[in-house]
Amino acid sequence: MFKKVLTLVCAGMLGVSAAYAVPADPRPFTVTQPDGTTLTIRIVGDEFFHCLMTEDGYLVKKASDGGYNYIDDNGEVMSLRAANAADRSESVKTALLALNPAQTFSELKATTLATSKMWNTQKAQRMAAPQRANGDEYDNSDGHDIRVFPTNGEQNVLVVCVNFSDLKFSFDPDPHSAMTRMMNEVGYSEYGASGSSYDFYYASSAGQFLPKFDVYGPITLPSSYSYYGADRGSEIDFRAAEMIRDAINILDPDVDFTQYDRNGDGYVDNVYVFYAGYGQADTGMENVIWPHAFQLQYALGAPIEVDGVKVDKYATSNEINRDDSFDGIGTFCHEFAHVLGLPDLYETSYSSGAFTPGEYSAMDSGPYNGDGYVPPIFSAYERYALEWLNPVVIDQPMTINMAPLTRANVAYKIPASSKNPKEYFLFENRQQESWDSYIPGHGMLVWHIDFDSNKWFYNTVNNSATHQCVDIEEADNALTAQTRSGDTFPGTSNIFEFTGKSRPAFRNWANEIIDYPITEISESVDGVISMKVNGGGDENSPMYVASPKAKATVIESDKFTLQWDAVAGADGYMLTVYAFEDSDGAELYGHVADYLTKDLGNITSIEITDLDSEQAYVARLYAYNRYNMSAAQEINISTISDDMTESAPMINVGKVETNAAELWWTALPDAEYYELTVATRTVGESNESEIASFDGKKLPSSQWYSFGGWETRTGYFGESAPSLKLSAVGDLIETPVYDKDIRTVNLWTRLSRENVSARLEVYGSDGVSKYHIATITEIDGTEEGTNLVIDRIPYGTRQVSLNYYYASKDAILYIDDIQVNFAGEITDVAIDGYDGIRVDGTSHKVTGLAENTDYVAYVKAFGNGEESKVSRALGFTTADPLSVDAVTSENRLAVTVDNGLVRLSDATQSFNIYTVDGRVVALNVVGQYQLPQAGLYIVKAGSKVAKVNW
Repeated sequence: MFKKVLTLVCAGMLGVSAAYAVPADPRPFTVTQPDGTTLTIRIVGDEFFHCLMTEDGYLVKKASDGGYNYIDDNGEVMSLRAANAADRSESVKTALLALNPAQTFSELKATTLATSKMWNTQKAQRMAAPQRANGDEYDNSDGHDIRVFPTNGEQNVLVVCVNFSDLKFSFDPDPHSAMTRMMNEVGYSEYGASGSSYDFYYASSAGQFLPKFDVYGPITLPSSYSYYGADRGSEIDFRAAEMIRDAINILDPDVDFTQYDRNGDGYVDNVYVFYAGYGQADTGMENVIWPHAFQLQYALGAPIEVDGVKVDKYATSNEINRDDSFDGIGTFCHEFAHVLGLPDLYETSYSSGAFTPGEYSAMDSGPYNGDGYVPPIFSAYERYALEWLNPVVIDQPMTINMAPLTRANVAYKIPASSKNPKEYFLFENRQQESWDSYIPGHGMLVWHIDFDSNKWFYNTVNNSATHQCVDIEEADNALTAQTRSGDTFPGTSNIFEFTGKSRPAFRNWANEIIDYPITEISESVDGVISMKVNGGGDENSPMYVASPKAKATVIESDKFTLQWDAVAGADGYMLTVYAFEDSDGAELYGHVADYLTKDLGNITSIEITDLDSEQAYVARLYAYNRYNMSAAQEINISTISDDMTESAPMINVGKVETNAAELWWTALPDAEYYELTVATRTVGESNESEIASFDGKKLPSSQWYSFGGWETRTGYFGESAPSLKLSAVGDLIETPVYDKDIRTVNLWTRLSRENVSARLEVYGSDGVSKYHIATITEIDGTEEGTNLVIDRIPYGTRQVSLNYYYASKDAILYIDDIQVNFAGEITDVAIDGYDGIRVDGTSHKVTGLAENTDYVAYVKAFGNGEESKVSRALGFTTADPLSVDAVTSENRLAVTVDNGLVRLSDATQSFNIYTVDGRVVALNVVGQYQLPQAGLYIVKAGSKVAKVNW
């Protein structure tokens, strides 16, 4: 019964069994029935086994009249016309209830795969192990190196375009030129592509592999497309190898085939053939060829010998996709990867129901990403297998910051067992950009690798659902196509840890817990993944990299310059620059030009140009070495106006001593000199305030801005419903820019439940520049909530923004009853000698100050008879004359430091952190603060003080 069905419904083996092939296009497509109605179907399988199905799983077959009919449980084509579920009549629905398409599908698979296994066994007995391309660059005790083609440097690759006797190339009037561009052109962007085939392999190899695709043709073959694409019983495309033979014979007089034996073994390394017209993998058409890779010795009985070398291995794919557009580079990149040595990562048996990497891998269904034009970049495993990446082995506690694979060739490896070096885990960062624009999610992917030479040899790597050998550990533990965005950490499910007790569990196939739990996984705004391994490392770890210390030394209307000191042990630096907000106050995270963790190399200054005037920007600077990245140093910069009279210098404080402080400011165009004032300040009391209670689900005025939702459940609001609900990174509430200074802000908060955590980042603005004020982490999850006070807001602050960041799964933050309290009358008393003194440069050391005293400083520019606006008032405090001996039992502050994380015993008390030379590290911290790098710090809270050494 089912032998007959195989020829009607599902196709079987390619000739004498192809070694590799692209899987069927997983995307549904629409066909038109003879009566004009449309039907949505999809192809399931590859060239070994494939069927047509409706979206809800019923098997269908094209009938003699050209329409698509259902298949019954006996494998026969029914007279019942197939229709989409919503369009079926009641009688059709009743008839379908009697069918068991899942069982029929399973039996079809079993019958076909029994034949496939026979062919594979026959083939395997005749196949010798492939010759290795060249010696290992990295230690190969884990069996990762599977190259069968040279993968470093410039390599010539033979590519042939073929017409059939009855079908010619049609997607472009000059197919040779178009194909050459598609294969080789740097920056190729036709049809929405992210690059050429060369670009894909250059990016995936981090510039180590430079293929030169030599395109020949189109040449015209002697037979028709249906001749080469014909099926015979359960064998599909049984004459496909004849297409290769005929093409080689035609090319022989004009091509020196010896130049394509790159490893000198007497064999042409590969011939790649693009054939005119459609392919079977995305159309289901039975008389065209399914893209695949194979060997002539098994299809024809022997290789072809030309120019003293033998042609054996080949790969092939189609010109046009089912949308009548150029097929793109996805299929080629998949098939050519087989030439290099990579196996398929989809389930080639279609029998176990294994949940494979899908769109995350070019060796699974990834070739179809972006309509076939944007295959995903090779994963850490695929790069490792081709000797393009040597993952950093983790064998001790450490804190990791990891850039995306699209921007950095870095990944991490943790062995799964001391007994089996071939089982291990790989950790990589994937972001939806460049070649990865169409992957389902973003964040950290965890791959579980268990190398088995037999499974790699037979191309059955992921054929066992209970023991896949190149498997993604899905962060959300959900094995469905609809939840692939949750496969990454933290991902859409906000999964922040991977441990022996999590689900999925960090365990090997022997169910042994891996003793390196991964915790505190986070993803930054510029796509950097951070995590702690076994509790995290410290500054003594060989993996540790200190954060750079940068400042903006020049700020103009269209550019600024960053400068920093070299970091010990760093090999280079990465920089992200993005616009902080638009003209309406809405936060943006669009990066500037190509400054998205851009590798700067080993420099210590850079000029960022082509910026908008009077725009707030944020720069995030990282240091990196072979093993790790530092945490980011974040610098807030605002470009100035072209008109000096509409601009103000940005004033900053450098080293602060007990009786002196170094001040510096940004230069303004046309400025000839500056006037600096340093004063003590008294702020009077004021009863003025503005309250945001969100009554009626409204903000106090249109000048307020929020991004979040509303919550009315009892216990989740302050005085009255509703509260503002912040649940996603980027949610915020922002006040207007007032015409008076903000002194304090009061608000009610609570988290969604106990035992979850989140943080509020508080930013301020003087109406020109944006700057960080405080980090708040101690927020209650009980019904009573937490009443917070944000005080010691810098002088001159006219706007406050509260920005939400979650730190654990399901952490939702509710905010209510925000009260913005304004400063009263401000009285400044200039200190002797600093009442508008002239300074001809952009820095000045102020002396004669009192110790442990608060001051303000401001500056304005003069030039061409005009003057600028005055800068915001910069507050700073001179240092205490403290030494270790000066910290007594009466003034000692109770503080703990855990791997650089500072906490007070009184979690509700705000504190400040300074370097030992008096520079401000953080002000008004409530809860905890992560120190930027190892060193000696002073922590102050009120009159109490502590020195901490980390």
